[in-house]
Amino acid sequence: MYRYQRKFFEKEGIYIAGPECFYTDGFHMLKAMRVRAESLGFGVTLPNDNPLDMENPDKQKRADSVFADLKDDMNKTTVIIADLEAYRGAEADSGTIYEIGMAYAKGARCYGYTRDKRSLATKNQLAVLKDGVVHDERGNRMPYAQLPFAPSVIGSTKIVEGDFDDCLKMLMVD
Repeated sequence: MYRYQRKFFEKEGIYIAGPECFYTDGFHMLKAMRVRAESLGFGVTLPNDNPLDMENPDKQKRADSVFADLKDDMNKTTVIIADLEAYRGAEADSGTIYEIGMAYAKGARCYGYTRDKRSLATKNQLAVLKDGVVHDERGNRMPYAQLPFAPSVIGSTKIVEGDFDDCLKMLMVD
């Protein structure tokens, strides 16, 4: 990439969202994503950039610390790139989905990547087809069983089949 091309993206602030911060080697994964985006001229914010008050015995204070940090990060964000791979079940990490909601609410562009665009009914191994209607593990009807993600994600996020680099490429083209 030429130096002049990097200027196209220097006003963009990407927030990288996903459950990687919970992985054993997640900090290295997030750092690699950051370096890749910064090498293209993007500014980057990660969920683990700032120290949080996680030692406080009051768990509400810990939660307040996490939220305040996220709120501050979203103020710098023009784009969110979210890992939508299944995490702790058939759907994406709930914190990541919340971050997409915050980014969308402030007007940031939302991108998500996944390698699995199968329907929710297919991803949820406990889903049951009863009288032509898909039900979840609790017996509740799944009204959006044919979609790969919840309607809030489908409506707010440009979903790219692939990985983080594929999302970056799509962002650069858009």
